[in-house]
Amino acid sequence: MKAKIAAERPLNKKVEGLILLDVHRSFQSSKVIKQESLVSVLNVLAYCNADVEYCQGMNFLAGYLYMLNGNETDTFKFLKCLIERYEMRDLFTEGVPLLKRYFYELDRLLHITYPELSAYFRAEGLSTSFFASAWFMTVFSYCIQHVKDDKPTELMLAIWDAFMIDGWKAIFKASLFIIGELKESLLDSKFDKIMSILGEVPRGGVLHDPSAGTRFRQAYKKLKVTNSMLASLGREYQETYEKLCVQGLAADPVDKAGAASP
Repeated sequence: MKAKIAAERPLNKKVEGLILLDVHRSFQSSKVIKQESLVSVLNVLAYCNADVEYCQGMNFLAGYLYMLNGNETDTFKFLKCLIERYEMRDLFTEGVPLLKRYFYELDRLLHITYPELSAYFRAEGLSTSFFASAWFMTVFSYCIQHVKDDKPTELMLAIWDAFMIDGWKAIFKASLFIIGELKESLLDSKFDKIMSILGEVPRGGVLHDPSAGTRFRQAYKKLKVTNSMLASLGREYQETYEKLCVQGLAADPVDKAGAASP
């Protein structure tokens, strides 16, 4: 398929080089993920999505899907379907507009779910935009570069199961679950330590806890995040964005405030 596409229209060499670099540095230790196959998948995807081409984060999505099925063709089909079905294109387009909205919504949900921690984050000058980019852009799949035996962790599998059924609501719930698991340590830390704790999530933190998947499934229904709440927060974000643009104060609410105000 790649050869056919290359014959019809040359691939963007800059994009092709970035894909090669990202795949190589992300999956050097994997014995399951074939780098050549993953590069091919991402090159074809870049061709098919000319308006987006490639963005960092797609390499982990493709790697996770390849880890699960081990087939280049199926990985491409699943990845293309994933981006279309869950409307992920605006996570990767210039300016990442959807990602900025998700940061706003997660900040607001953090205030609703853990008001004490939300207030503490604001006092420390911290918002979810400081640490949650990869949570949304890779659907937590960036953790596969740190897994043992080339197998997703139980929590990763639980998150993806929920995501396939409930869409982005599941990722907001997963984010709140992880933050809740770390709540006491976060409240006992200053800015640098907070960032260090959250930075350890993909390497050996809660995402690698063997029992975390079970705890997440048990907590899932208790985490109060609904599609109507997300829709309402999305409208709130848009209204705030429009007001700030009229005033000429900021590109978006997250840029202006650093964290969404409660």
